Amino acid sequence: MFSSLLRGTGTAPRRPSVPAAGQEKPGWVQTGAAVPYAVELGLTVLHTALYAALFLFAYLQLWLLLYYRERRLSYHTLCLFLCLLWAALRTTLFSFYLQNSLQALRLQQPFAHWLLYCLPGCLLFSSLCLLNLYFAEVSFAWGEAQGLCPGSKVGGRGGIWGGWCELKVCPQSQHQGFGVQGCTLPAHPAWGEQHMP
Repeated sequence: MFSSLLRGTGTAPRRPSVPAAGQEKPGWVQTGAAVPYAVELGLTVLHTALYAALFLFAYLQLWLLLYYRERRLSYHTLCLFLCLLWAALRTTLFSFYLQNSLQALRLQQPFAHWLLYCLPGCLLFSSLCLLNLYFAEVSFAWGEAQGLCPGSKVGGRGGIWGGWCELKVCPQSQHQGFGVQGCTLPAHPAWGEQHMP
């Protein structure tokens, strides 16, 4: 059908319109599924097994955190809990695909559709926000430990840390760019220079 387009000759073929229920157009040819049923079933089983394994892994990790008396409210536990919920919803959805894929695609209840199709996306977004927040906290702690922020012991300012720390310490410089107009910040140490406490 698309061979004329691939060769670069001819025009695009006209797509036949779908006949209404009870009407048959002459020349309408019904084609089979794009993916054979055996391949679809194999991929569904594979995805269901992977999501179930991820669910069991997150569940085991949460029990280990509880057993070893780790902090209950931390980035680690929140990330594992979001992963557990996401894997549970995806395992449920793909187990429905194993039973009847057409019924799973056309859920009648709006809440069930939202729960199985929309909520996992919200959980992934929440996980990404949580990981970004954790990365920012670790980055700022590392920057202060290395002396790259103005309020630290060393008092240096450099690279990306200087800009971020300036926004944190000196908000009036936001309107003037990342310059030091109006701020009294220590001088920038040369790179590679050894700092003595």
